Amino acid sequence: MRWPGCRCSRAACVGTRAAYSKRAATPGANTLCRAAQDPGEAGDFADDPATAALLSLLECDKHKDVRKAVVSSVAISDVTLPALVERTRDCADDVRRTAFLMLASKVPLASLSIAARATVLRRGLCDRAPPVRAAAVVMLGKWMEGAGPHSACGCTPAQHPSLIRC
Repeated sequence: MRWPGCRCSRAACVGTRAAYSKRAATPGANTLCRAAQDPGEAGDFADDPATAALLSLLECDKHKDVRKAVVSSVAISDVTLPALVERTRDCADDVRRTAFLMLASKVPLASLSIAARATVLRRGLCDRAPPVRAAAVVMLGKWMEGAGPHSACGCTPAQHPSLIRC
C-alpha cells in the first residue's frame, strides 16, 4: 500500500521486513495476522488494508517463512482465494505444502470452479516433493469427505483413482 508524500528509508524497510520475518515464525503470528484483518461490510476483505498488505507479502516476499506464515493465516474469501491457489506453484516446498493443507482445511470444494479444482489437484498430486504430494492427498480426502456420493454412479470419486492422471 502506498501513501502519497510518505517515504521510508531502505534501512527501515529492511529492518521492518526482517522483524516481520522473525515474528512470522513465532507460534502466535497467525493469531496476530487474523486479528488485524477486517472483513468489511461486504465480508470479502476487499477493502481491508491488512489483507492487502498480507497479499502483497505473499506475492512479493522472497523469504519462504513469511510466505508460509501468510498462507497459513490469511482469511479465506473470494478476494484471497486466488492468491492461495497461486501459492500451490510457489518455489518453496514448505509454502506449497502449507497451501494445500490450508485448501484442505479452510476451503470447501464448492468454492472452486471445476477447472480450478482439476488444476490444483494436478499440481499437488504431480508435485516433485513427497510432502507436497502427501498434503494434496490430504486435501483430496477432505474434499471427498465433504462431497458425498457421486450422483451418477452412487460412488465416491475417491473410488475412481484412474480419473486423476499426472
